[in-house]
Amino acid sequence: MEQMTLAEAIEKGYDYCLMKGDKNVTELRDVDIEDLAERGAVLCKSDPVFYEINSETLRQIVIDHFSNGESFNDPDREMASAVEDMSLTQYEPLTTLINDAISCYCFYPTLKIELIL
Repeated sequence: MEQMTLAEAIEKGYDYCLMKGDKNVTELRDVDIEDLAERGAVLCKSDPVFYEINSETLRQIVIDHFSNGESFNDPDREMASAVEDMSLTQYEPLTTLINDAISCYCFYPTLKIELIL
């Protein structure tokens, strides 16, 4: 794994790292040197990746729900087939609503660069 010092990372424009054992990223300017020395960290991409769902995925979730549902009886898959026959454009309004609702959630993918002192 490539290594880079904290100073080099800041100089090269990186903004975030993931401290080992943490679930959330830390801004490089807020990294505690002792904590870094003790636990270590990896650099993260500076640009966030936002969560989103597409109409095909949403459609498949609904199909799976009706195909595998235990709260109702559909041995001939009639309900699942009815949902399967819906066009993707029928899912687009709900897809848009879901994506709008989760638009503020993102993550910063880690890089294969170990942050060192």
